Amino acid sequence: MFNLGIDYGTNSVRALVVRCSDGAELGYCVVDYPSGQEGVLLDPKDHHLARQHPGDYLSSLKKFVRGALAIAKKSGFRCKQGNWSRI
Repeated sequence: MFNLGIDYGTNSVRALVVRCSDGAELGYCVVDYPSGQEGVLLDPKDHHLARQHPGDYLSSLKKFVRGALAIAKKSGFRCKQGNWSRI
């Protein structure tokens, strides 16, 4: 069994493919948010306020999941119809 972990951070989003039996990392990918300054939108009226553009979450989704899966495939694994197996 394998898990795909996703972490939406302040400046980027990360995906990690892990084998559950031993915790081995099979694939990892980081994608920076395209909007704002380093992914952060600043409010000129309130310098204490910073946020991310909601569209960045969706636009980054395919990139980071595909990136993590591509690295996992290089490690000798594949995903077919949602099931992971060794090639």
